Amino acid sequence: MHPSSMIILNSFLGQIPEERRESLIRLLPESTENTLKTLGEPLQIEFGPFSFDWLLGFVHYSWLMPTLKLYSKDAPFFVRALENGPKRNIQTNMEIRASTTSLSPFAEDFFRDVLIKSLVGEENTLLPIEYLPESELNILTQFSKKEMTQLIDFLSLYDLALEIRQIVETKILKKIYSLLTEDQKKFLKSIMAQKEHPALTKLGLDRWDGNEEVFRYLLHRRGLMRLAIALSREHPDLLWYVCHILDIGRGTALSKSAQKEAKTHLAHAISQNIMELVPLIHK
Repeated sequence: MHPSSMIILNSFLGQIPEERRESLIRLLPESTENTLKTLGEPLQIEFGPFSFDWLLGFVHYSWLMPTLKLYSKDAPFFVRALENGPKRNIQTNMEIRASTTSLSPFAEDFFRDVLIKSLVGEENTLLPIEYLPESELNILTQFSKKEMTQLIDFLSLYDLALEIRQIVETKILKKIYSLLTEDQKKFLKSIMAQKEHPALTKLGLDRWDGNEEVFRYLLHRRGLMRLAIALSREHPDLLWYVCHILDIGRGTALSKSAQKEAKTHLAHAISQNIMELVPLIHK
């Protein structure tokens, strides 16, 4: 059973009398029963159809574009059914105009439903944000795309701090610092004054040719890897939301990297690093 479905089941069972609940649990497979025992107190969920219309304004517009390209002839109708935010971005990137034909409420619901299903699938087991299991990293669902990319870049500074200690060539060090913002320099200095943080594989800046684009790519990719490690031990729906705040390229890469569950101590350490960064980025 999908992890989200287990949470809903646990909540449902928690709202019925204990005697009846126990008799129902005994009908479940042993593996399901054991999983329920690990979930703790059930969430108080108001049962009924979850509306996910808000997702179309939450996700980065790039996640909608594959479906719009698939139904390119009807793209103007999809655009008309969207809210202003994603509508403007999609019109700019796909060079399409919203249909001038007025859509009935039924037609608008239809086009929006197609887009929502393209995001969550036909079965739609996605938990609304307010029903995600408790985690300090749930704060990430409140981030904008800009804030998320800033978080990724700042996370990479933990690797940079470890590597700078081993670089002796002044020319390389000067070049590195010239490519950092003042906020990044300040945060890097604070990291280097602390005890060492969990290390990943080396960035390889000792072999770096000084190219700015390569430098930023190496750091961003490493920050994305650190975020994936932290999220690898979180509920998969939290990972889904974080991925969809980002553009489809970064989000897909993050999702793939997070599929491999990291060691608990490493994921916890990076989660703490993220929480240290939250007040600096999300204001």
